[in-house]
Amino acid sequence: MSPATKGLRRLSTTVGVVTLAAVLTVVFSAAGGEAGELTPVSLPSFGPSDGLRFLGVDNHGRVFALTSETMEVWPLTSEGAGEPSQLGEEAGFGRRSTVIAAAMGDSSDEWLVRTSAFGVTWFRSGKLLPLPETDWLVQDVTLAKGEPVVAVVPVGQGGGLEPPSTPPLLLGKSGKRWVTLVDGEVPDDGRLTSQDGRERQAAYRELRWRRAVDLATDPQGHVWVASDYAYRVVEYSSAGHELMVLTVGDPVLEVVERPEEEREELRAMLEAQGRKVPQAALTAMPKAAVLGLSASSGRLYVLVHTEAGVALDRWNPVTLQLERARLAGKLPVRKMRLAAGSDGLYLALVEGGGGWWIPWSEIEAGVWSTVDDVRLNDAPLAVPAEESATEARNTLR
Repeated sequence: MSPATKGLRRLSTTVGVVTLAAVLTVVFSAAGGEAGELTPVSLPSFGPSDGLRFLGVDNHGRVFALTSETMEVWPLTSEGAGEPSQLGEEAGFGRRSTVIAAAMGDSSDEWLVRTSAFGVTWFRSGKLLPLPETDWLVQDVTLAKGEPVVAVVPVGQGGGLEPPSTPPLLLGKSGKRWVTLVDGEVPDDGRLTSQDGRERQAAYRELRWRRAVDLATDPQGHVWVASDYAYRVVEYSSAGHELMVLTVGDPVLEVVERPEEEREELRAMLEAQGRKVPQAALTAMPKAAVLGLSASSGRLYVLVHTEAGVALDRWNPVTLQLERARLAGKLPVRKMRLAAGSDGLYLALVEGGGGWWIPWSEIEAGVWSTVDDVRLNDAPLAVPAEESATEARNTLR
């Protein structure tokens, strides 16, 4: 058995009790959509309308949301948000508009927060634990088995690719310093050292798009890394060893023209912030692929952008199948955070305030189709025979 397959088998042992119960007692609900579609239920709005929102799940399957502008933590249920608790001010943190990434630990009073371009703050039981600055631009953060993990993009504090020339992909903490957990790829673009400033800017912009990722962790402490603009999801052990690579289609960056309406909204927002961006950056944008992911329920759930709109994929580590279900309604094609709570899957826009909930019973009752053109560890994924899939499902029960 390969190390990747062993990793998949280990993940399969973590399927939650609630998910198993949903398999045994399926309740079909497709109100508001076609038969078999998953129908996300809109959650009532809460907190400030500006700022960003991040989701987390505690050891009891309870879901919480952190609002960046107020540093408040809100308990979430399918009925909406409860009374918030203050995270930031009690820990001496009061700066606004600096939190652009955050991840919760095992309880709602533990959060790892990206607080500056190269800075990460760790809140634990209302106390602030000092962390050193990183040498590379911080993009996303997570806590794996209680330890900080940071995804970085290849921009150093000097504004470019500084030695070493191979920038890391993931950083872990060792004592009082950051160490490379997973190496990134060596950039291969001559424009990065061009004397033409516009060429150099364009090269760095595309490099950051190629390295744009979201992080998720599972109960084993494995770190899942999903590319934002190419359907590629990689599972790493807590020690940084690659366990599996899952890709759909040709996972390459596709740059498209930004719609005029969106272009004007972005320009107005940047001008209000006193920022200037080259026209090329306003006009061009990468095509979204993965909008969010969750690995904490025993299955990997991936929110994806398809030609038909937003859909939900799930990776079954027992049958080795990637399946897709259509989502009713028209969800925005924007980055989201996913949280696998005890009662269902929660979705929240990182920016914009929208939130939804899908009960596990509906997820299990939905019509799931096998995703085509899937590769596992760079090999085409064979669709299991029906009898093998049935045997695997019986084993899961």
